[in-house]
Amino acid sequence: MQDAINTNNLSKMESQSEDARRELDNLPDQVQLIQACFLAIRQAHAVAPTQANAMHDKLFRMLNAIESDDRNEANRLWNELQPDVKHWLNEELPSNSIVTGLTR
Repeated sequence: MQDAINTNNLSKMESQSEDARRELDNLPDQVQLIQACFLAIRQAHAVAPTQANAMHDKLFRMLNAIESDDRNEANRLWNELQPDVKHWLNEELPSNSIVTGLTR
């Protein structure tokens, strides 16, 4: 992909992007869910870094609970995290403004 970007080869970029999309679609649902969480956290971080940090913390606590086979804790954390993930995945981020966090 980097070679296609460096040479400005749009056709190759599209082909590589399609290949990557197919590979991502073949990942297990749990992996896709975690990827969606990371994407939502990145989106949130651009506008609401404190909320993004809280989401990041919950995600890693959820992953630790899964690793420890603590399904109740993992489900509880997912139920807390899910509304924020949905919100930020559906949120349009401003593309032409700089977010400073300052208010009047």
